[in-house]
Amino acid sequence: MRTFLAEGPEDLVALRALARDLGALEHKLKFEPGRRLVYNVGDRRIWIESADGKQKLAQRALDFAQGGAQERADLIGVCFDPDADTLQKEFDFFRNQLTNLVSSHKGEGGLIADPPRGYAFRYRARLVRVRPAPWRSAKVSDFDSLQPHHSLERLLLTGILRADIEGALGNWANQATTDLVALVSDHGWKRAFRIWNAALYPDAGGAGFVDALLQREPTRQPCLDALRGAVAAEVLRSVLCDAEA
Repeated sequence: MRTFLAEGPEDLVALRALARDLGALEHKLKFEPGRRLVYNVGDRRIWIESADGKQKLAQRALDFAQGGAQERADLIGVCFDPDADTLQKEFDFFRNQLTNLVSSHKGEGGLIADPPRGYAFRYRARLVRVRPAPWRSAKVSDFDSLQPHHSLERLLLTGILRADIEGALGNWANQATTDLVALVSDHGWKRAFRIWNAALYPDAGGAGFVDALLQREPTRQPCLDALRGAVAAEVLRSVLCDAEA
């Protein structure tokens, strides 16, 4: 069995859109809003689940490695916001959490290199592979005045801007974002994302706003295009479609 873990419900909605884009929705078994998706793809069962927080990703990875009522995972994708962390440091949070957890469960150490695609850890003589899946994209963002942090919000905001929102609301959101950046630099992308939520789809917040961006015009296609450029999308594709992932 394969598992793809995400920080929260917003990530789950974005991953669902990407899975649909890959054609995986045809094989869907279950969708629990805000919690999990379950697919059958060929002879494999794939769980895509929200861990309800970045600090819970390692615990859920260990849960799936242990199995129990569910099948045991042999490949786990871990989706997260790198934020300000460098490429070399972005997965340290998971490495540190997992090392502590595996040791407390009498496992064999923490993450080890599993080239060329990621890491692995041993649990009760089983090797469980781990693939980091950050919301990181090499593409330059439209708002270069914001910090070079990487997150789901940054990708979706890039898509929104490329949708060329016109009219008074679009003008207000652009100006409000510019004013915000001048006043507060911390978490700029996430703060700006909330401004655009209020401007575009105030009836939908949180995961509902992400869903609206990926379902409604004119934001649907530009936002999906922005998501496709992320490492998370590449790893999801390999987990869903690649027998050798």
